[in-house]
Amino acid sequence: QMKSLVEEKAKRFLNLPHSPNDYKRFIEKFDSEFYSFHTAQDQLIYLSTISDKIQIDSEKHKQVCRNKINCPTDYGYMEIIYHFNHLKVELGIIENDDFSSNEKQNIVEQFENIIQAYEAMGKEVEELKAELKDLKNHFYLGKDRWRQFFRGKFGEMLSKGIVEKSIEGSINIIIDTVKQIGN
Repeated sequence: QMKSLVEEKAKRFLNLPHSPNDYKRFIEKFDSEFYSFHTAQDQLIYLSTISDKIQIDSEKHKQVCRNKINCPTDYGYMEIIYHFNHLKVELGIIENDDFSSNEKQNIVEQFENIIQAYEAMGKEVEELKAELKDLKNHFYLGKDRWRQFFRGKFGEMLSKGIVEKSIEGSINIIIDTVKQIGN
């Protein structure tokens, strides 16, 4: 399945050799690509994709780091994440409004439960899978805007007959989850 150009560029950037110890060079290379995108949405997708991976890498490093006091790698990750947070604010993402990887995983699991329930009822799920994939692809909006997007998407799926009113309870659980993690 073909990724968007922005996702492909993010993947290629992440595959380049780089070290958080040389965070200035990393940020310079990142910014060069980041500012080449023409729309804020493309910038946000690119930033979100790379930021998520750097966050995971930073957490993995903290688990194995032997120099807890003065680690140059940890400091590099802090500089990079600080820079990414600044860019997110510039793009309108409220600080602490972006999803953690655990929060995303929790929502994706809830989506999977909905799909399994529909499959168990013998319902067609291809359109539902496509719509839920679209929702997953919009986590970069931040929790508040994603929650609004989710509500609109659910209304659209109801009107198209992709989902039934009976799963509204599951949908409300997801919305409540995002509200709880959002504040």
